[in-house]
Amino acid sequence: MEGNIWGAKRDKLEKIRYLWKLDDPEWMRQRKADWKYIAANNLAGVSAKEKADWKRYFVLGEKEHYIGYLSAYFLTPFSSPESAHEVFWSDILDSTGRAMVETGYLDWAAEKGQGLPWLRSHLQSFVEGVLGQGYPLIRKDTPSSQSHHATLISRWFISRTKDLMSGELEYCAVAEAVDYHVSAFTFADPAELTATCDLEHYICLAKSVLKSETGRQCAYECAEQIVAKEDTIRANWSSLEHFVKGD
Repeated sequence: MEGNIWGAKRDKLEKIRYLWKLDDPEWMRQRKADWKYIAANNLAGVSAKEKADWKRYFVLGEKEHYIGYLSAYFLTPFSSPESAHEVFWSDILDSTGRAMVETGYLDWAAEKGQGLPWLRSHLQSFVEGVLGQGYPLIRKDTPSSQSHHATLISRWFISRTKDLMSGELEYCAVAEAVDYHVSAFTFADPAELTATCDLEHYICLAKSVLKSETGRQCAYECAEQIVAKEDTIRANWSSLEHFVKGD
């Protein structure tokens, strides 16, 4: 379940309605074409009713029925770090929605936007405008829950980027947010990180990608960032400043 952003009757879109350029014929033509592609290729399992609601919101910024947090954020036409930040802190998301978007948006949007020419720039706008503030955007209620959350996203990041650099994946969205995830290492459980990955092997894998000529751009960009941040990764990996278990 994504959660519901539309409980109140007031206009939650008031401050961001300008993002829908309804008076621009070219913008409208492209928006409709993008929706046609998304609906035909990336919405398996989404009901016809949901598709109709999503289309109306995606193209016109109009909404009558339930739209979940992740869907609403993806369907809102931000195209810069500034507008990604504005939408994130707008009324279409409450604190629960922001926590969900912070944790799960990259992979969710990569699935729903797969094949769109603007997908990477969209994700990069989200990373720079929202996740660029570093981990955590929204603190958990207790140190132990914060540590648990940081550990989960750190392990997922390590797993996915390892698969990317080893050639098992052509692209993974979390690799767009290296800085954010590296900053989360400080809060994670070091024992669990160590159990997830041998740090020396991880760093060596990144360096080997830079020396190879595979032509895999996303893997190369990820490896380049990891090698550039090697000192920070090592420091955060072993940091004693992370939250300890227990409240």
